[in-house]
Amino acid sequence: MAGNLKLHVQKIQPATNEELPYVQKAQGYGIVEDIGGVGALEQYYDDYQKGQVDPDFLDWLGGEAIDLDTVDINELNQLIK
Repeated sequence: MAGNLKLHVQKIQPATNEELPYVQKAQGYGIVEDIGGVGALEQYYDDYQKGQVDPDFLDWLGGEAIDLDTVDINELNQLIK
């Protein structure tokens, strides 16, 4: 799960309503807020890979496990707007 985050900035300019920043490429889901730090995130990742996520944790997530290996670029871009 450990790795380096890379961000490639192509151009910096003032944004207008028509020209908002957007995500072109991404890898992995990212950080889960309030999960309990890096150790808890690693534990969740390991448990998810084994198909053994704690039921209480699933309740905290809203009833559905999060696949940390996937990302929805369209959703990210909607959140940026």
